[in-house]
Amino acid sequence: MPTVLRLDLGYQFEFVTGKVGHKVNLGVCNVTNHFNPFMLYFDGTTETWNEIAILPIMPNFSYRLAF
Repeated sequence: MPTVLRLDLGYQFEFVTGKVGHKVNLGVCNVTNHFNPFMLYFDGTTETWNEIAILPIMPNFSYRLAF
């Protein structure tokens, strides 16, 4: 397998309004958008190794309430 280069960034903040707690998470997976192979397979017809990647740059968000 080739080497993998991946940088994930995230930020979390919390605040309270009345009796309710709020937690917000923001992030980005694979900030560099590097082609990271997940799997290698051998193609017998062309006799070459091929790579499959599944994670391009991907933002994420979550919001949590606590009572």
